[in-house]
Amino acid sequence: MSKPHKAFRRGYRFRRFAGEPAPTCSRVDGERLLVPLLQGPGNPSTPKVTKGSTVTRGDIIAVADGEIGNPIHAPATGTVESVGKRHIAVAVTEVGGAISPIDGASAEWENLDPAAIRKILYLSGTAGVDPEGIPTEYESSRIGPSEVERIVVRVVPDDLFNPAPECILEGDRFAKFLTGLRILSSAFPDCPVTVAVAGSRRSIADRIRASGGEQIEAVAVSDRYPQSSDPVLVAAITGAPYPYGLAAIHLGIVTLDYQTAIHAAEAVIEGTPVIVRRIALAGPSVAAPEHFDVPIGTPVSSLIAGRTTGESIRVIMDSVMLGASAAENEVVTRGTRGVYCLPEAERIESFAFAGPGFRKDSYSNTFLAKLFPLDKEANTNLHGERRACINCSFCSDACPVAIMPNVLHRYVERDMVSETLPRLGILRCIDCNLCTYVCPSKIPLADFMMQGKRKLFAEGFVTEEEVHKNFTLKGLDR
Repeated sequence: MSKPHKAFRRGYRFRRFAGEPAPTCSRVDGERLLVPLLQGPGNPSTPKVTKGSTVTRGDIIAVADGEIGNPIHAPATGTVESVGKRHIAVAVTEVGGAISPIDGASAEWENLDPAAIRKILYLSGTAGVDPEGIPTEYESSRIGPSEVERIVVRVVPDDLFNPAPECILEGDRFAKFLTGLRILSSAFPDCPVTVAVAGSRRSIADRIRASGGEQIEAVAVSDRYPQSSDPVLVAAITGAPYPYGLAAIHLGIVTLDYQTAIHAAEAVIEGTPVIVRRIALAGPSVAAPEHFDVPIGTPVSSLIAGRTTGESIRVIMDSVMLGASAAENEVVTRGTRGVYCLPEAERIESFAFAGPGFRKDSYSNTFLAKLFPLDKEANTNLHGERRACINCSFCSDACPVAIMPNVLHRYVERDMVSETLPRLGILRCIDCNLCTYVCPSKIPLADFMMQGKRKLFAEGFVTEEEVHKNFTLKGLDR
């Protein structure tokens, strides 16, 4: 493994939590799927089927006409029950079965030119798996293929209950992953492909180096949260400050989840569109946390039915630290990485800071969980009432962009919003929520950071144009 481009000494490691997914995988098949019309960057796609239509697994059922977006496919063979503004409901009549292949796919993919590969990535929906997508000639992302300068693939499980790379890449999926990396390299022949691998997954990086090819580089990065976020990851890979307010795609850097490489191989070689996603169903409220192969459009409610413990739980999508609570009609999309179930702790724990904390996580060495090999517990409680800030500096020590949330929150709390906040670095905040997590006083510091930034723009103290032109992240650990 090559040396890391940049050490990342801040952040926080989440270790030994009850509810982490086992490295096993099962399959889920539903009777009714709600296929979202918005998956990936851009706008909702336009339906190309009507109520009562019969669709075959893999058929294109919606396309983005002249706007940023990607085709949507039927995850199963069945009948269209309804066509709405957000979903196409499909009643499944056949589980599995033949797939309508993508035009142009070939086992001899090395003979395809880059434009042909990019077309398959678009037609298969692979270009629309990640939030900013893969640029092609078909309005699949916010930039064109000629503007791509680097591709970064993340194998960095730094959040709570992340999918296990050992399961996502098990068996022949690792060979597909390696082939997918080469396909991405062929689709953008003038751009290096960098695979950022957490140091705890050294064996994965070694296998990439042995088989990846000259254009594919494996780079060691930290497994501290939020290493996988674009601002921290791109700064680590490039060794340069990351401009606030711009997505990595605007810098010509395409950041992808490592499962996207598998989808690329399946699309280009087999002609298989993105209709099934391997995700983690985890958290302390899941009876048997593991991974599932889930058809796109599977309602989250049916996925967790019969698999959770307790009556009062909160379902969070994709990230415990950054994800949103699942809506009532939430479904699995081609970008879903995990569904996490936490017990809803409805009562505040009085004087929680005075307890021994055998199963509580703590940034400091206050709790005995640091000494005992017991799985720590996570729930929705902040573990105690809010107390006065004691300037312990835990939040600023953990902050990945080296600002001082303990100071900034006082300004925002007192509505002292002025040019002082940008000078103190509030615009460098990347909304990772880590300051709130490590705060022993249980002050929602991340909320104050968000409020402060919104007020700065709303009250005209700073404009987005000024930020993009003049402001870059400084203070990242070198």
